[in-house]
Amino acid sequence: MLSFEFKRKAFHGLSIIFPILYHFWSKSSIITLLFFLNLLILSIDISRNYIPEIQGAIDKIFASIMKPHEKSGLKNLSGSSYMFLGFLLTAIFFSKEKAITSWLILIISDSLASIIGKQYGRKLSCGKSLEGSLVFFLSGLAIAISAAKLLLWEISYYKLASAVLITTIAEFFSTKLKIDDNLLIPIVFCIVC
Repeated sequence: MLSFEFKRKAFHGLSIIFPILYHFWSKSSIITLLFFLNLLILSIDISRNYIPEIQGAIDKIFASIMKPHEKSGLKNLSGSSYMFLGFLLTAIFFSKEKAITSWLILIISDSLASIIGKQYGRKLSCGKSLEGSLVFFLSGLAIAISAAKLLLWEISYYKLASAVLITTIAEFFSTKLKIDDNLLIPIVFCIVC
């Protein structure tokens, strides 16, 4: 049987379609898609706390991959809402290269850090592990350099490394900052880069 974290991150990984789409689509096309997806996801996410039929359907489908604070009835947004909000904001305010790279880091590095950190790391008071953060940084750096080459993005490796390092630190302290890392990661990377 798959572990909770692996199932959750496998579902999270399905969002890889969005940086792929953005690579081929225009900025206005991806913003339009993300705007309507945000409306839909936020509507469902908020409604599940007030409408029993929606709550029942969502819980039946997604309860096995929801963190305790995301459960219906607690009036908290799910990680998906924060992720799509982060996608939309970075698509609107930053270059295509920055947005795509930040999304890939969120999707891949955050998933790897979570799986490895929970499996092999020692959880610290912030809820994260140094092992997970190391995996986040190394995979994020590999993704940033690869994306820069693929997207023909003229940026120094020093700037990419600095942006990945600062994003890693922000992700490490996201729980203490009380900002969902699905929103924090893409925004911090884009701002710093």
